[in-house]
This record gives sequence, C-alpha cells and structure tokens, in this order.
Amino acid sequence: MITRIIIAFLLVSANAFAEDNECSNIETVEEILAKDYSEQEAAVNQYWSEAFDKAPVAEPYKPLPSGWLRQSKLNAVANCYLNGVGVNQDIGEAAYYFSHSANLGNAQAAHTLASLLLFYSDDPTEQQKGLNQLSKEVSEGSSFSAGKLGQAYLLGIVVQQNISKALELFEQAAQGGNTHWQFLLSHAYQMGYLGLTKSAEKSEYWKNLEPKIHRLSYNCEIYNLYQDGTFPRANWSKVQHEYPCQ
Repeated sequence: MITRIIIAFLLVSANAFAEDNECSNIETVEEILAKDYSEQEAAVNQYWSEAFDKAPVAEPYKPLPSGWLRQSKLNAVANCYLNGVGVNQDIGEAAYYFSHSANLGNAQAAHTLASLLLFYSDDPTEQQKGLNQLSKEVSEGSSFSAGKLGQAYLLGIVVQQNISKALELFEQAAQGGNTHWQFLLSHAYQMGYLGLTKSAEKSEYWKNLEPKIHRLSYNCEIYNLYQDGTFPRANWSKVQHEYPCQ
C-alpha cells in the first residue's frame, strides 16, 4: 500500500515538475514522441529502488510504468495550453496533446480528453467519444467521472436531458467523496433546485458528508454553480453578496 501511494505521488510530482519546465519551452508532440527517455526513466527507477532498500518499508519498490516520462511531458504541455500558461489558451491544442498521452495508456489524459470533448467540442461525434469514455470510467467505479456524466444528463449533451439520472449520478459522485457534488446537492436541497423538495436535513447531510477528497470552499463552489448556469442566474447580485468567493 505504501509503495502504491509513493508511486502515485511520484507520478503527480513528475507532472507538476514537467509543467513548470514545459510551459517555458514548449515542445511539439512529434518532438516528445521522437525522444528516447529510457535512460532518464531508468535513472529515476534506480534512485528510488536504492532509496526503498534503505527505508523501513514493507513492500519492495515497484518501477514506474514504462513510458511514464513521455506521458508526463505530453500531459504537462497539454495543461500549458489548457490553462494558458506560457502560451495562449487553446483547448484544441490541449486535446491534441492529451490524445497522444491517452493513446500511450495514460488514464489521467484519457479522462481529461473525454471531458474536453464532451463539454467543449461542438462536434457531436467528439462529444459522443467523450461521453463513451466517461461512461466507461463510471462502469469501472470512478465516482468523479459519475459527477461529470451527471452534468451531461443535466444539460442534455449528447443524451436526452434527464434530471433524475443526473441526480443519481451526482449522488454517486458525492458518496465517493467528491466535494463539488456534495456541495451541489446540499444547495439544491436548501433551495429546492433540480426538482428536489426543500430539506434542511438533507442539505446539511450532503454539506457535511465525509470523506471530502477535495479542499474546496463552499461559497466558491456555490458561486461557480450559479455562474456556470447549473443553478438559476436570477438575482445574480444577491448570490454574489451571499456567497462571496475569496
């Protein structure tokens, strides 16, 4: 268990390190795919293998998956374009890099690409691809993907709008510890949105439900849910006053 946690940390750290560097020196997909990263990957695995040998851990070190550095670099550049860091924001370019990383087997890239295709593309074929990927992830147990799939049903993207199905998926996401959907359900019950009957008890239940995977501000999440149109935009000035997002 400890080994898996450390490996997960290493992969996240690798992505973060790559982003800091890649955004100031953008490489093309072709350049990243053409490079040989085997020596760098081997050096990292050797370093951590020796560190594990010296550390009091129960499990032996398991090498990072082959190709992790190439995938990390593709993801890093994709995030540069996605967030407009070092380059102009370009969702299409971000999707292009994520698609290559996903083709190499990177699950994080596959998920992000699916979200971009579903919610940012105007092409029904691409939207369907995004929906299919998120549906697959939900069938494999991803509560986070369940929340995003619920948004598709709420908005009627690709699928026919179905508020009941959306709520079912939001609850699945919230039960999985995804704070955004816990807060969404809490406020929906507080205000009687999404066809729900007002209930202070249920509102408090969802607001305080544990675990909470993400550290999110309740006010900011509610503010954003009004801003993106999930909740009614009426009395927007009142919302801004009651739920200031700092």
